[in-house]
Amino acid sequence: MKSFVTRLFSRSQSPPSSGVEAAPESLEELYRFDLDRLKKRPPYFYPLCQVLKNQVLREAGGGLSKFTGSEAVPTKPTGRKPALKADKSIGQGPPRYTGEVEIGEGGTAFVFRATDSRLKREVALKRFKEGHDDEGASDYLAELESISRIRHPNVVSTFDADVDETGRFIVMELIDGIDAEERIAKGGDTFDVNRFTNFAIQSLEGLLATHRGGLLHLDLKPSNIMIADQVSGRDIVKIVDYGRALRLVDDEGNPPIGRGLDGSIYYAAPEQLLEEELDERTDLYSLGCVFYWVLSGKMPYNGKSVIEVMSSHLQHIVIPLIEHESALPSWLTDWVMGLISLKMEDRPASAQAAIDLLLDGDRE
Repeated sequence: MKSFVTRLFSRSQSPPSSGVEAAPESLEELYRFDLDRLKKRPPYFYPLCQVLKNQVLREAGGGLSKFTGSEAVPTKPTGRKPALKADKSIGQGPPRYTGEVEIGEGGTAFVFRATDSRLKREVALKRFKEGHDDEGASDYLAELESISRIRHPNVVSTFDADVDETGRFIVMELIDGIDAEERIAKGGDTFDVNRFTNFAIQSLEGLLATHRGGLLHLDLKPSNIMIADQVSGRDIVKIVDYGRALRLVDDEGNPPIGRGLDGSIYYAAPEQLLEEELDERTDLYSLGCVFYWVLSGKMPYNGKSVIEVMSSHLQHIVIPLIEHESALPSWLTDWVMGLISLKMEDRPASAQAAIDLLLDGDRE
C-alpha cells in the first residue's frame, strides 16, 4: 500500500464506484489548507486534526518543520518483533520453491504462484518489498506469527517461511479464486440474499477464528477476502493478508491502540482513525463496510477527499442501505447498518453475536 501522503496526493486513487478525488497538491497545502479548514469546524474534529498532523509529520520525516515549528512525530511502537537475520544455513542446496509467477501485489509484498518441489504442489509465495524485509522491519514476523496461530477453513493457511537470495518469504495456501473486489467490481458478480448470507457467515466465521486466536485483523476490505469456487458451485470464502494484525491484548493485558491512517480509509472504524482502544467490534465495523459495498456497490462512507471520507466516518454520514437497495429485506439492511454503527457499544459484541443476529433475521 502506498503511504498516506502519496495516496492523498494521487488523483488516480479511488475505490470502486466512489468517484473520490484527492484535492491537496503538496504537504504544505494539506497542512495549511485542509487542517486549517477542519479546525474551523466543531471541537469534535480536533482529534482528527491531530491524527492528520501526526501522520503527515511522520511521513514527511520532519520536512514540515520549516513552517510548523515541529519535529517529526515518531511512529508509535506496535509491539511487533523485528525481523531476524537470516540463518546462513537456510537457502543452501536446490531451491524448494520454483517456477514463480507473479499473481498479485499488496502494500508491503508481491505474491507469486510457485511449485513446492518437495511436496509436488502449487503454493503462494509472499515476498516482501524493499523496506519491509530488512533487519528492522516487522511485517515479516508479524504476519507469520499472526496467521500461524489460526487454523480455519475460512482463513488462508500458512505452510512455511524461509529466506533466499531474494529475501524473506512466507509460503501459503494457493487459493483457486479471486478477491471480492475484483469479482464484484470488475467481474460483475451479484449477490442475492441467499448468496450474500453464505458469504457473510463464512466471512464472520473466519473473523471469529481470528479473534479466538487472539488477534484483530485490522485491514478487512474486499481485496482481502478471497472467493473460491467449489465443484458444486458454492462460494468458499477465505480471509487473507494479516500484515496489519495486532494482538487483542498485550502481555500486560492492554488492548491495542488505533494507528490513525494506517490501512484503507474507506473501511476504517472511527476508533482506528482517532487512535483509540480497539477490540473485536473494530473488525466488525470494517466487515460491515464490506457487506454494505457487496450489496449496493457503493461505499457507506465517502467524500471528495480523504479528509471528507474520515469526517463521514466520524460524523456517521451514511445513507441507509435500504435506500440504495429497496428490494432487500429490512432485517438484512438493518443488520448491516448495525455493524457500522458509530459507537462501538451499538455494534454486535462479537463475530458470533453478529452471526446469531443474521440467522435470527433470516428466519423471519
